[in-house]
Order: sequence, then C-alpha cells, then structure tokens
Amino acid sequence: MADSRQKQDQPGELGEQRQTIALLVREIVAAAISLLRSELSLMKVEATQNIKSAGKESIKIGIAVLFAILGGQALLFAVMIGVGHILGERFGLGALITALFFIGVGGLLAYRAARKISADASLPVTRLNLKDDQTLLSDNLYELSDQVRNRRRKLK
Repeated sequence: MADSRQKQDQPGELGEQRQTIALLVREIVAAAISLLRSELSLMKVEATQNIKSAGKESIKIGIAVLFAILGGQALLFAVMIGVGHILGERFGLGALITALFFIGVGGLLAYRAARKISADASLPVTRLNLKDDQTLLSDNLYELSDQVRNRRRKLK
C-alpha cells in the first residue's frame, strides 16, 4: 500500500514541479525583457549625450582648423619673406616663429578634441550595464538548470 501511495503522489509532485519551472522561466524571460528595455532607454540617453558632446567638440575642431590655417598662412609669408631677404634683412624669422606658434596651438586643440570624441563614442555606461545584465541572466539560468537537475534526481 505504501508503494501505491508513493506512485499516486508522484504525478501531483511532477505537475507542481513543472508549474514551478514554468513560473521560473516566465520570471527570467520577464526580467530579460525588462533589462533589455532599460538598456535600450539608457543607450538612447547616452547616444543623445554623445551627439551633443560631438557637436561641441566639432566647434573646437573648427577653431583648431582656423589656427592651423592662420599658421599655414604665416608660414607661407615667412618663407616668402625669408627667401626675399636671404641677401638682406631677417624679417622672415619673426614670421616663422609666429607660424610655428599658430600651428602648435591648432594641433594641440585638434588633438584634444579628437581624443575626447573618441572616448565618448564607446558608450562606457551601456557596456558596463550589459556585462552586469549578462552575468545576472547567466546566474539565473544556471540556478534554473540546477533546480531542474535536482528535481529530476528526486523523481528517480
């Protein structure tokens, strides 16, 4: 008689275990969907911020190009004056120093602006959150698979 009771209890336990597993799967799927939605929202915010930052840095690049153009013009004048005065006065040296100054300032500004744009474009917060979400989902799936294995062992 004890054997018949155990056999009668097993189908009920199996149904409950299936419902529990189905509930866990639904919770994991709902959590994954919620995480994806929040990550998409965060990605939109970050992309908007990066576009604004890129606009500001583009203005700096424009200023840097202006300095480089001014430096290029001064360098051209220095070469012209220097060649003209090879035999005489040394006014070209002053123009050469001015040209090097403008080229140096323009190059420094362009380098800083380009470096900031490339650093902002990597979406660092979104990457970090996606790694955390991946770890969380992996842990949940591992826990679910352990529960399924344990229940299978109990049924045997």
